Amino acid sequence: MYNVAVVPEGVSAGQAKQFLGAQANIWTEYIPTENRADYMAMPRMTALSEVVWTAKKDFPDYQKRLLQHYLRMEKLGIHYRLPDLTGFAEENVFVYQATLRIRKPLDSYMLRYTTDGSQPQANSPELPAGLSITKPQTIHVAAFTPSGVRGDIYSLRYQQQAYAIPANASSPVAGLRCLYFKKYFRETKFMEQQKADSTYIINNVLVPKSVNAPSFGIQFRGYLTVPETGVYSFFYTCDDGGILRIANRMVVDNDGNHFPIEKSGQVALQKGAHPFEADFIEGGGGFTLKLKYSLNGSEPMDIPDSWFSH
Repeated sequence: MYNVAVVPEGVSAGQAKQFLGAQANIWTEYIPTENRADYMAMPRMTALSEVVWTAKKDFPDYQKRLLQHYLRMEKLGIHYRLPDLTGFAEENVFVYQATLRIRKPLDSYMLRYTTDGSQPQANSPELPAGLSITKPQTIHVAAFTPSGVRGDIYSLRYQQQAYAIPANASSPVAGLRCLYFKKYFRETKFMEQQKADSTYIINNVLVPKSVNAPSFGIQFRGYLTVPETGVYSFFYTCDDGGILRIANRMVVDNDGNHFPIEKSGQVALQKGAHPFEADFIEGGGGFTLKLKYSLNGSEPMDIPDSWFSH
């Protein structure tokens, strides 16, 4: 919503004067309650208001100021969508043990969790500052407002995993092999039996600029060389879908045809080069492809080109 163009690009100054404002619609045929309508509208409405009224865009600053609006909406009794919980992956691995730490978006919120498969409730245990994980399990976490409104529920799955041993990549060449298919695919697996229309060498997980088919598939193949041993988190955003495998292990499954969705996963890697496979499909109507990583709880970062080879 914050990125909406009130006046589209290419419109002349004279034509721009004809734009009196903007609106955003919510189609309520399948919205069962007023509370759910609040959830769908707020805080999106604040983003639309700022873009239309100020004609300025500074999303990081808007996110900081939005925190105060949550408190105001709480007092007004608006059943708004609580801010996302961040700083963790959905699919997690640990070698010996792991520690789950989630920072609350607001100090007034309470994080509650369960480990028995049930959904967190207002009487569920409070998530400690650091929850020690020593066995494979699934943890469900949600934020609660002081009035008891529950935010989205997050399912965090943990599995134990040994560090992957580096591959013997002799004389690697910079960049990834990029196999391009000019076809429509419902899932990435359907590329496996096809012959690529073109092959590129590309520096990172990006769609080559020359790709112009409305529907296509891409397979990225090569090695990922990590500079230190550790448990790496990867964040794979796809529109339409994608699969990420590292060291012959499934890391992120974001497959299928869907709008832009970020999914995340982890893999335990020894320092060195590891087999890397990333698949991506686009069904038409515009695509999104992003891959970031973090180590030891750092903010997600772009993967350096120098890490990729084939």
